Amino acid sequence: MALIAAFICFILTARGDVKPVLDGPDGLKAFDDLATYYSDRTKEPPYDEALASLSKGGDTAQHAGQYLLGLFEQSIADEKNGRSESRRT
Repeated sequence: MALIAAFICFILTARGDVKPVLDGPDGLKAFDDLATYYSDRTKEPPYDEALASLSKGGDTAQHAGQYLLGLFEQSIADEKNGRSESRRT
């Protein structure tokens, strides 16, 4: 039993502290939306809405761009840190 507990602790500490790559609310939304997607592949992040919001200008476009950047950077980080399954296609 102690061996199993030690193994679990090793796995948890080996992954490190996984946190949003991009600071701010848009980075956190991307982080959370990707976590949802990793647990249920039918729930894709709303990137299409963000793409459509880019043409609105102002703060809306700024937040949409930050969200899309967050999705991109977080997905790359998640492939490296083991948060997502990554497989070659």
